[in-house]
Amino acid sequence: MSSDLSTALIVIGFLGVMCLGVLIVFGLGYLFIVRPNIERTKVVNQNWEAFAREKGLAFARGGYPKLDGTYRGREVRLAVVNPRYDFDGPTRFTPGQTSSSRIMLTRASAGIKDDAPDLTVYKRGLLDNLTKDQDLVLGNEAFDTKFRVLSGSPERVKSILTPEIQAALVERQISLLASHKGTIQLNAVGIESRKEVLEAFLDLACRIAEAIERS
Repeated sequence: MSSDLSTALIVIGFLGVMCLGVLIVFGLGYLFIVRPNIERTKVVNQNWEAFAREKGLAFARGGYPKLDGTYRGREVRLAVVNPRYDFDGPTRFTPGQTSSSRIMLTRASAGIKDDAPDLTVYKRGLLDNLTKDQDLVLGNEAFDTKFRVLSGSPERVKSILTPEIQAALVERQISLLASHKGTIQLNAVGIESRKEVLEAFLDLACRIAEAIERS
């Protein structure tokens, strides 16, 4: 066998091994990463659709789960959003919700019939020094150590963020609460699909909207 033929066979064999290795890597990636994500997304959408039917809300097919409709007598929306591509959020920068964030959020929004106070509540963290606004202290150590509260209407906000609502914000692990364009908006990090959590999340948004209207 000539040396040229031997070299060609070695090269072909090497390329074959390389191709087989690539196929194995892609196959394992699909089996352990892509397929579980597809199944997880399917389950999430099924749970959201079932929740929408139970509560009489409209379920939007395609993309991330989204529900719209009337709940507890007010317009609401419940959705999974990617802040990096979401243009329906607060127009001003709020720490914990940057346009470059890659963390998925579960967001509940509830309409407010009356003018809402300027209000932002977000979890304390490394981005605190990006705003020099003075935060409000509500006198609840469990809440005050976890959240910053920013508002130009401190007395009104104190009547809105009752001890019960403060406890609910802590329990539901809310990352951001903001009043924006006639709505109250709550964000929680991650994609939630458990019925009881979705209901509690939507209830909390409505309770805060009701508290704002009473204030």
